Amino acid sequence: MKEYDDATLVQRSLEGDRAAFSELIVRYQRPVYNAALRLLHDAEEAKDVAQTTFLNVFEHLAKIIFAEHAALFGILQYVLQSL
Repeated sequence: MKEYDDATLVQRSLEGDRAAFSELIVRYQRPVYNAALRLLHDAEEAKDVAQTTFLNVFEHLAKIIFAEHAALFGILQYVLQSL
């Protein structure tokens, strides 16, 4: 499978390509989980919060202003910390 940059995957997700969003999850699940674990110090809570983070991003993807130079991980960290 061709590797796309984050901006392309976000655009494809907005066009209804669920596989594109799944690729973003695969790409960022470990760093998001690790960030949640550092904040919560509980593995199960960290899993739940990481999942909620991706759900929130998916639900609000169209509202996120995503510049090609923006780091998606930064957006994910922001959402994670706001939970």
